[in-house]
Amino acid sequence: MFFYNGYSCPTCQKPFTETDDIVVCPHCGLPHHRDCWAKEGHCHLEHLHNTPEQWSRTNTKADGCSDDVSPENSAPHGQICPRCHTQNPEFAEICTHCGMELLTDAWRNGAQPQHTYSEYQPYHYAPFTTSNVNPGEEIDGVKAEHLAATVNSKADYYLPRFRRMFRTGNNTSWNWAAFLLGPFWLMYRKMYGLGALVIFVQLLQSAMTLFVATATGIYNVTTYEEMYRLIEEAMFSPSYMYYFIAIWLSSILMLVIRFALAAFGNRLYLQHCTKKIKRALSKTHDLTAGELSSLGGTSVAMAIIGYIAQYFITEIIAFFFI
Repeated sequence: MFFYNGYSCPTCQKPFTETDDIVVCPHCGLPHHRDCWAKEGHCHLEHLHNTPEQWSRTNTKADGCSDDVSPENSAPHGQICPRCHTQNPEFAEICTHCGMELLTDAWRNGAQPQHTYSEYQPYHYAPFTTSNVNPGEEIDGVKAEHLAATVNSKADYYLPRFRRMFRTGNNTSWNWAAFLLGPFWLMYRKMYGLGALVIFVQLLQSAMTLFVATATGIYNVTTYEEMYRLIEEAMFSPSYMYYFIAIWLSSILMLVIRFALAAFGNRLYLQHCTKKIKRALSKTHDLTAGELSSLGGTSVAMAIIGYIAQYFITEIIAFFFI
């Protein structure tokens, strides 16, 4: 919390304390009480964004937290304020007594301190720990950090593949989840329209199979020998031959769809995420990780609903045919 000693919430004007729950503006970094941010719904100094008066740690006149900035003095095991000579913690940015901003030699050299205070981070960088993707790198027109927050679950799996496809121009990247789960993977990743379309094709195949099985009497047989005999007769019957051809073609189509989803699913997912991010950024530039995650993320509930819907619709079709 000592990073915000000397600062006050711009909304309620109350100085921050050790127990305060603090969030920062993802655009300018201005700290707020979480409740104050929720009450306003945006940065208190949003009207100053992208202007010379925009708040920053080196330009705090906007909220009156401190006056001058002096990066000159620092102590090896603590910060000595050059104005009032108060001893401050090693990584303190603001003097605990007079509020003057303090900058350490380590920070001037580009090092970043470990955050130990309850500050809300605008983006969740954890997905980059194993993927070696630069958060600021652009992939298909959007920043990798935005993509990571939107993908959320398994971002460390998807981000390297997104980057490789974008850099090489190769749209194929095998996805076993898409191959094995098909439309339910699409629903899980919130690609509802495409998922519903694939489920519809599967239902058509089931309806044709049930129709032929009922019309040829296959459902009424008691032995495999009799079932094979009826299938053979129906296959060469002018009345049912074309139905069997349609069933075979639809089965091949479903297999092709599964392989297509496995090969191009990651590309489809990248397009899905970038489209949502660009649309959101066209309306506002102050998107938090939570807002980005709500654009994408995952939905176990929709995957389950898709499976249950397909099962019950298949049962209803069977009820009318059998």
